[in-house]
Amino acid sequence: MNLPETAPVTIDTSVENIRDAVIRAGFRPGRRVRVSVAYADADEAREAEIRRLSAILDKHPLPPEFRNLTEERAAEIADEAVAERRTVRQRVRK
Repeated sequence: MNLPETAPVTIDTSVENIRDAVIRAGFRPGRRVRVSVAYADADEAREAEIRRLSAILDKHPLPPEFRNLTEERAAEIADEAVAERRTVRQRVRK
């Protein structure tokens, strides 16, 4: 669906007042709008993202060998995997 481009408007409001804030910003009631929502407070945004990611992880339990990893060890494993992949790519280019 190709919609005409309009200038985006940033509105800071509470969830309860979204409708009124959108109308105050000049959008007509009853018309369709595209809305993107984010927390205005950085701490709330971080908490919401942690809850969202935790819910995803809860659906996909880790294999036993990865449970109880510290952040440091997880970072080490990631670094090792990246280095290994770079080595493979360099070999393929040669």
